[in-house]
Amino acid sequence: MSTAKPSAQITSARPEMKAAIMAEPGLDEGILRDLLCAFYEKVRRDAVLGPTFAARIAD
Repeated sequence: MSTAKPSAQITSARPEMKAAIMAEPGLDEGILRDLLCAFYEKVRRDAVLGPTFAARIAD
């Protein structure tokens, strides 16, 4: 069991992860946006997943 006190400030690894992913050749904001839009369009048309997403995502 650890007796160390938890840090008062929690930092996220997300900025570093995003930077690493965005550094990959050919991936930029536009491509990522298009990928996400295509994903949500496909999920919303799915007979099983569509209603679940529609109930939680208005936009």
